[in-house]
Amino acid sequence: LYADPLGRFTVLSVVWRPGQGTPVHGHTAWGAVGVYSGRPSVANYRLVCDGAVELACEAVCAPGDITCVQPGIDYPHRVYNAGDDVAITVHTYGRDLVADPASINIPL
Repeated sequence: LYADPLGRFTVLSVVWRPGQGTPVHGHTAWGAVGVYSGRPSVANYRLVCDGAVELACEAVCAPGDITCVQPGIDYPHRVYNAGDDVAITVHTYGRDLVADPASINIPL
């Protein structure tokens, strides 16, 4: 949707079909995510021994809800559309994703 010309942040939209989601991951930059439509779930995890993760909490979001992400692997999470309708989210990340779109995620 928008890329800051100085590379400080990027705004993008993600369309989630029913059943689509991300793997558990962290981020390489700060971020904020708003729900435009649908009811996606956000599951937050905590790191346990040997790099394993366990579910800490999960919330079903509604249009207008906003969540934020911290940089690093210490804040693993995943987004999933468990609903029957398409969900649309708007993401702002504190880095240039035009040059390297995959650089925002840290897979676990």
